[in-house]
Amino acid sequence: MVLRSSSFEEYVAMRGCDPPQPQDINDYQYLHDHMTELDKAQALETDSISGVRDQDFFIPVSIDSQNYPRPEPYTTSIRARAYTHVAANDGLGPFPLVVYFRGGAFISGDLETEDVTARQIAKLCRCVVVNVEYRHSPKYSYPTPLQDCWDSVKWLARHSRTQLRADPLNRGFIVGGTSTGALLAMSVAFRARETNLTPPLTGQLLRSPILIHPGAVTSYRGPPLESYFATVEYPLHTKSMIERAFEHYGVPPESWGSPFVSPLLANDFTNLPPAYFQVTTLDLHRDEGLRQQQQLAEAGVRTKIDVYEGMPHAFWLLPRIKQAAAATRDLVLGIHWLEVSSGWDSGIREELGSWTRDAEEGEGEKRYKERKLCRVAGCGCFM
Repeated sequence: MVLRSSSFEEYVAMRGCDPPQPQDINDYQYLHDHMTELDKAQALETDSISGVRDQDFFIPVSIDSQNYPRPEPYTTSIRARAYTHVAANDGLGPFPLVVYFRGGAFISGDLETEDVTARQIAKLCRCVVVNVEYRHSPKYSYPTPLQDCWDSVKWLARHSRTQLRADPLNRGFIVGGTSTGALLAMSVAFRARETNLTPPLTGQLLRSPILIHPGAVTSYRGPPLESYFATVEYPLHTKSMIERAFEHYGVPPESWGSPFVSPLLANDFTNLPPAYFQVTTLDLHRDEGLRQQQQLAEAGVRTKIDVYEGMPHAFWLLPRIKQAAAATRDLVLGIHWLEVSSGWDSGIREELGSWTRDAEEGEGEKRYKERKLCRVAGCGCFM
């Protein structure tokens, strides 16, 4: 049985039909079709987002191998796209830097998948956003996607000021992503902490995060991950699909519990940058986001979370549905919160208008803190 809700029914009505569901664990045509649909939805919105300049460029990365982290020198390159806020006075800048990693279950997606997200952040938050086209499985298995993301962050730390008019040292340095992109972002945050990356990261954006390898779920010793073990199927993302995707990602079993593969299982969360979470309740990975937010907070890391009742995994990637606008509002407020938490401020608060009424604590966060979760049939909806 696929779990549904009144909010999800509204999502379906605005979409025009039910989203596709995988027919079996090998149904990669489903995932390809779904990502193509998302790309088309993003393309419809691109022209409507004015005030953003984009520029494709290449970032040097390490050659494919089974070692992580890989030593330099770099031997190949990957494509990236920078989005810059176009101010009325073109001399303004430099800007904060946001490095964004798309979702796609490690096996799909490209620069178009998160194009609208990147444009929205660049425009509404007056940031430089870099959308990284990391290589993905099955052609490039673990650790290539992770290494590409880490190499990109290192390169941008050194060169973004001179080449992109960003200033990660003085204006802020955020990594983020959706779904498996959020896993990659948090893995990069662990690596940056270990290596004392300069300039340091100042924030994490974790949207519908997947934070544990399916083979390591039983190793988690915190509160039960009820959403993962529910007796229902969640829309868009099924357990069999994500298990198969991780198989293609190709992590050896001895590394399943690594914080670079399963950040939820890390032993030390101290000294990580502040983190903003967006979690949906009709999501196999709902409890991974909820538990990780708790673990970070208990370790003294500043966190903020918004929870979306009755919505499926990463629903905002279909930008024309009504609920996506609320998620975008919360994302902008979350970035503003990261600014304030890290002691820097791009000055966007004055431009947010009525959105600022939720800046300190959104409705999703308030309801999550009350812990009024429905326990019926594995549902994650709030009562």
